[in-house]
Amino acid sequence: GVQKVVQNVRRERVSIRDLLTILEVLADYAPMTKDPEILTEQARQALARTITRQVRGPDGEVPVIVLDPQLEQAVAQAIHRTEHGAYLALEPGMVQHLLTQLGQAAARAAAVTEQPALLCSPVIRPHVRRLIERQLPQLAVLSPSEITPEAKLHTLATIGLHHAGQTV
Repeated sequence: GVQKVVQNVRRERVSIRDLLTILEVLADYAPMTKDPEILTEQARQALARTITRQVRGPDGEVPVIVLDPQLEQAVAQAIHRTEHGAYLALEPGMVQHLLTQLGQAAARAAAVTEQPALLCSPVIRPHVRRLIERQLPQLAVLSPSEITPEAKLHTLATIGLHHAGQTV
């Protein structure tokens, strides 16, 4: 359990210097679930200060790309849960669209500002991360609960089902 959660957190390049926080989360949530994915998400939320510090730009803002509500909903509906865990079953066309739009938006944003992060709901965050990690390993995928409340978000682009609206 502990090792898997620490590996999951490290895989996404989150500092584990605050190992005590991770262990406290595991102590709090392990009696309720043994699912490493759920425990990892809880640990990430507890590490919000560390994560925010890692993704904040020099101006103090967190540059983000967001998914529009229809796309968020489509992804959430494509999550299937089994006794072996949950997996994402999106149509190949939608996967390609998402990867293309995210890649273009991230490249435009990185040319103008710092490396952006993709901001999406906690329910879909781990699934979206796994979906994009091979093609867009540099793009951090965060949920609002992993960013401290005082951090100012700067939305650079919105990815939709059939188009990408941009403000970069």
